[in-house]
Amino acid sequence: MKLKLLLLLLLLTACSSESEDNNTPQSNNLKIVQITPLQGEVGDEVTIQWSGMEESVYITKVFFNEIESEIANQTENQIVCLIPTGATTGKVKLRVNNEEDLSEVDFIVNDTELPFSITETLPSTLRPGYLMKIIGSGFGADDNNVSVNYRDSSNQILEAVVRNVSENEIEVAIPLNAVTGNMELVINNLSLVSPVSIANIVHKNIYSLWNGGICYFAFDNQNKLNAFQVSSDSQFLALQSFRPGSFAYDPSSNLFFSASRQSNTTLKNFIYNPTNDNWSGTATPPWNYNHEKGVVFNSNTNKKYTVEYNNFDDSLLSFSEFDNSGNVISSNLIPNYDGNTHSTMRYFFAPSINSYVAIDRASNVIKIDASTFQFTLEPLVTPYSITNYGSMNFYDEPNHRIFISGIDDIYEVNLTTNVVTPLGTNISVFHALDAVLNTSGGDLSGIFYYEPTNCILARVFHGAGFKLLRINLASLQYESSSDYRGGVNPTVFSSYLSSYSCAEQMIHID
Repeated sequence: MKLKLLLLLLLLTACSSESEDNNTPQSNNLKIVQITPLQGEVGDEVTIQWSGMEESVYITKVFFNEIESEIANQTENQIVCLIPTGATTGKVKLRVNNEEDLSEVDFIVNDTELPFSITETLPSTLRPGYLMKIIGSGFGADDNNVSVNYRDSSNQILEAVVRNVSENEIEVAIPLNAVTGNMELVINNLSLVSPVSIANIVHKNIYSLWNGGICYFAFDNQNKLNAFQVSSDSQFLALQSFRPGSFAYDPSSNLFFSASRQSNTTLKNFIYNPTNDNWSGTATPPWNYNHEKGVVFNSNTNKKYTVEYNNFDDSLLSFSEFDNSGNVISSNLIPNYDGNTHSTMRYFFAPSINSYVAIDRASNVIKIDASTFQFTLEPLVTPYSITNYGSMNFYDEPNHRIFISGIDDIYEVNLTTNVVTPLGTNISVFHALDAVLNTSGGDLSGIFYYEPTNCILARVFHGAGFKLLRINLASLQYESSSDYRGGVNPTVFSSYLSSYSCAEQMIHID
């Protein structure tokens, strides 16, 4: 009898222990996906979305800093609850069946109603390096009283550049390293936190043509350059390149191409195959030393052209098509072209208008029809101060605009309206911030618009060689080579800069 009672007691103890284990919340697959909003007052509704649960029946509880809330509504993987009386700022704990998860950030319980509010953020897709608008009310008009903070992947605070403030709108530049999370708006020392979803930067490969060949750049997870690779420079130099000009990329054949003086009287077309790191070149018929050259790729027809003009007389401009081996197929002369006035070797193809476009040194937009090769000239609406005869420019196809380097600024030319807009970059300020450039001066060479981060990349020549410069067009903040290039030794560039280099162009490909 005693033995039976003992066995019964052990059985009841085991069941009790098993029952307690089953009722103990454990963190396993449950994950809080989103909490909206991330702050509020007692009684406000809060929506919580979660993932990782496969059961069809849920017993759910929500705690605001350990204070249990009232459930207002519940559907699969989502719950609407009320901020409970007595709740304070802290973590939100979600318990579903026997699993629970804590929010990564604190939920802010407002003690008093703020004098300002956020209703929405624009555009719908927020991207690092681009402007965003915070729409709401009560912002005031003094940007000195306003600050906006984001977080990076290490949860470090990133203070953004506030561009404009009005009563109902704040325009701010999203920092390059900002990630999805909480955005904090601070006005007169009062804080309002709002969740924001920020897209990831999808970097593209960047290539640049130099006197020694083609250089390749890449970015690290902090959006700084962390790679520098040069193509077969000895092979390129063996082809007797004298003065390489612009270059382009043909995605249909995966080939880069350029044109260069082989000597004082001969022009050579160069082809670079990145697959096997191989250069090849074919000389064209003899030409005058005073000629200049460039190349352009027609993405509608997949045709490659060498562009030549004479910058000392009124000779004709020519577009010469060549094949993947560098051999000239045909030439098209452009009538009524004044090479002395309109000289520029930097032509770009604009698919939307099927034309080759350029800005000449007389402040005109040159448009050459890609089918008929007819030449038209359109004066810019606003004059600007150019440097290097206006050849330092870059065409941004999605926005149908050209960026031009000026003496003290970079300009945007809208090719639909021909309106010139200074970007306010104030290059002289950058020179003053850089000890080397402030001493020796320096001109922008080879500006390039990098769309993934909305930045202008440029090389700046100075007495010791050159530096790389990055200007974000949203914040207008500068970073020079010592900051911008990460751990790469800046002196590596000096060996690829001769005293007379006209290699000016950078391009990016997917």
